[in-house]
Amino acid sequence: MDVRPGFDLDAALSRVARWLPTQGPIKDFVHHNTLHALQATSFHEAVAAAASVYGARRGMSLAFFVDAYRDGRISDSALDRALAGRFPEGEARSAARATLFTSAPAVDVAARSGLRALWTERLGGVPLHRRSHLHLYRLFGSYLDQGLSTWRMPDAERVGLYECVARLAADSALPLIPFHTSGARALLALPARDAIAKALAKTVGREESYETYLLETLLAVRGWSGLIGECERNPNLLLEHRDVTLLDCAAVTLVAELGCLEHELGEDFAPLAPSVSSSPRARTDAVPEDVRLQIWQEAFEWSYDEPLLGALTENARRASHAPRASKVWAVFCLDDRSCSVRRHLEEIAPEVATFGTAGFFGLDFFYRGASDAVAGKQCPAPITPHHLIVEREAAAGAQPSSPPWWRRALHLESDTNTLVRGWFLSYALGIGAAARLA
Repeated sequence: MDVRPGFDLDAALSRVARWLPTQGPIKDFVHHNTLHALQATSFHEAVAAAASVYGARRGMSLAFFVDAYRDGRISDSALDRALAGRFPEGEARSAARATLFTSAPAVDVAARSGLRALWTERLGGVPLHRRSHLHLYRLFGSYLDQGLSTWRMPDAERVGLYECVARLAADSALPLIPFHTSGARALLALPARDAIAKALAKTVGREESYETYLLETLLAVRGWSGLIGECERNPNLLLEHRDVTLLDCAAVTLVAELGCLEHELGEDFAPLAPSVSSSPRARTDAVPEDVRLQIWQEAFEWSYDEPLLGALTENARRASHAPRASKVWAVFCLDDRSCSVRRHLEEIAPEVATFGTAGFFGLDFFYRGASDAVAGKQCPAPITPHHLIVEREAAAGAQPSSPPWWRRALHLESDTNTLVRGWFLSYALGIGAAARLA
């Protein structure tokens, strides 16, 4: 294998996977914590790290908080409370308060000025992912298809993602863009690990930057790469098995982008060869920008918490009503979003008793509709269904009657799914489809 001893690909992929979403197939989606990798970190540290990695804003701007203070949406007591948490000494607190209203340069965000951003200028102002994602999304979607598409990706159920794409590129009668360049074809002839090593050497050039570039590349397709990584850890998420790994995902992505670069810049394009990053920029302001924004954020939240906690405290002092016999039962989902509705309803109408229950009512099952290709799980994520419910169009024992000849003549789905006849029929026989629709 052509990976040099200094770069441990498996360890790098393990560290990169930590920052990818852990969302499985969307059929099981309820909600997802996108900062799951930082759950053990304090709030402000987690937000700062996520802003650096993902290139997202960590909160509102300094101008927003200053305007909110001047408009009375941030109270002096809340601001004092937030400052006291950071500066216990009164003199230091007063000095810090004086600097809260002065602007400072924005905090550098690594993800917005990372290695991949260097390609944008060399590609005429178009980001690299704008050229590669259209092709990658088609390949990922076709490979992971669970029986919904009419045309199936050859060998998807037998081989891994990388090998499947390599076979498709080798057997295709037409060039499979962007794997049609000589460099991309040469890499697809290699195992996935060697293809990753050579692609990184060609595009990045410096070994110490391989992991950073790999992270940025997979974050650029983090929906797909996160899904693939989660399916690798838990293969049972897929109803139709696929031998998919994050290693294959990285290999296909890097080779595809190499093909895009060769197509745009020529096969002898120069790698990025980034220099070693310099030390962090020195701060000259008394209170750093990130700490300043944290203080304002806490003061902004306390400005909401103070009246709320005061109202709850005052409400607790009020005499409670004697329990009444319930006249109405109201059943809600066992969900934190229903809690406020239940509390409000019971307060204004004590004769109403509310209950929370799980939406699947204790029946764990898979359900497949009459027009569904696969069955969907209809119970909470930790539960494995023990039942299968299948909807059928015809009654049990009934034989569907054969449609008349003119209905069969207008039933063209089997022909419209082909390349040439589908194109011809969609234009030439549109009147037949309109008659069938009528």
